[in-house]
Amino acid sequence: MAVLGMLAASGCATKRDLRDLQDVVRAEAARQDSVLFALVAEMRALQDSLEVEAGRDVDTRGGLARELRRIRDDLTVLTQLTQQIQRSVADVQRRMDRLESVGERPVVPTDRPRDLEPIVGDSGRRPAGADAADEAWGAAVEAFQRGQLSTARLAFQRFVEMFPDHRLAPRGLYMLGDVLEQEGRLEEAVQQFLLVQERYPDSDQVPQAYYRVGLLYVLLDEKDRAREYFQRVIVSYPESSVATLAEEELRKLGGGGR
Repeated sequence: MAVLGMLAASGCATKRDLRDLQDVVRAEAARQDSVLFALVAEMRALQDSLEVEAGRDVDTRGGLARELRRIRDDLTVLTQLTQQIQRSVADVQRRMDRLESVGERPVVPTDRPRDLEPIVGDSGRRPAGADAADEAWGAAVEAFQRGQLSTARLAFQRFVEMFPDHRLAPRGLYMLGDVLEQEGRLEEAVQQFLLVQERYPDSDQVPQAYYRVGLLYVLLDEKDRAREYFQRVIVSYPESSVATLAEEELRKLGGGGR
């Protein structure tokens, strides 16, 4: 959040600063709620439509029944995501109220660990927003693991939009590419994987994203472009976990190795 960044830079927080931050939090909460509730309404309308169709024409293979179950599962996850965001916003509001009452400076982390441990500030406390990020990421991963691709895509997209500076943001972009590939949207998946390097050029997720781009170009029958990205992995990231895999793919295409 821009206001939070200003507070960290100035080293102090006035009551007006805190009120500005509260306004930003409330506005973001309202925006997220409107998006999520609109999606829930759309999915419920689709569910109602499918139920009507099911009453008209019995699907002996159970296809409609499976689709209805999938939609109900997606609705459940979306509802949980909405509730998690609301709880996180309420928690941030309580923290801001406490800070305003005692005149404390908000805890803002100056350095974020690169591992998967929760974010903490210099004082060891979790900063405002850490819970929201963890919950949003958890909801996205849960949907992905359950095979709810449309819900996972939405959740990962919202994560990278809401927390672009989070240590998992590059991974979020990568997972979006993975979801798009599973949905059969190969060209969109290519562009999504390329965003990893564009937005986070120093991330260790970049060589993996390039490798996936190469594989996608093989599927799209664009062999020259596939060779280009496999070669990028080999030359620019020789110590990465996918360098050997890129060499193997390059040999299959007749492009040699290192």
